[in-house]
Amino acid sequence: MRREAFLAAGGFDGKRFPHPSVEDIDLGMRLARGGARIVLDPAVQGTHLKAWTLRSMVVTDFARRGVPWVAMQLRSGQGSTALNLGWRHRVSAAACALGVLALLARRPAVAGAALLTLLGLNRDFYALLARRRGPAEAVVGVGLHAVHHLTAVASVPVGVASYVAERRRSRG
Repeated sequence: MRREAFLAAGGFDGKRFPHPSVEDIDLGMRLARGGARIVLDPAVQGTHLKAWTLRSMVVTDFARRGVPWVAMQLRSGQGSTALNLGWRHRVSAAACALGVLALLARRPAVAGAALLTLLGLNRDFYALLARRRGPAEAVVGVGLHAVHHLTAVASVPVGVASYVAERRRSRG
């Protein structure tokens, strides 16, 4: 990104995003609104050098990604199917939520159907995990992926509440 474009868009919003979260997506949305052309190149890849635990994954996905992402989508007034908002992700998240509800309601057939839906929608990803990490870690990966989707579902009502509170503060 050229420095001039970064500065013209206001750079990263440190007030709204004091911790690394979705500040890059927010910047990209502001750049696009200003007429900039953004090109995503899948050949350019990076590695996040983080030591993840289950707790840090859930906290990050919920508080630093999910909640701010929902609020940002509401602020923009535009829906999106980019990144993790495509139909496959949405249906996967719904299947995970349905699976949990079915387990709580002691409906194993419905829970099984939800699991099969998740597996079918994400079969290429899970096959990659199995090839690279082995079958046992692929099974763990399916579980972690389900936790990721459930965390995203949980972030929606909190993200909506965050957006509503922000609007109330800005009016008052």
